[in-house]
Amino acid sequence: MRMLLKVQMDTQASNEAIRQGTLQKTMESALSELRPEAAYFGTESGCRTA
Repeated sequence: MRMLLKVQMDTQASNEAIRQGTLQKTMESALSELRPEAAYFGTESGCRTA
């Protein structure tokens, strides 16, 4: 069974996580757990979206 998971992150919180270097680790951890076939990143409605 396939599913679509869409994540929208608060801009200020995600900017701070990028500055601290924790966003990349968090995303890597989530993706290693979920093992998706593909992952896409962009913006939607002014928010970081994955």
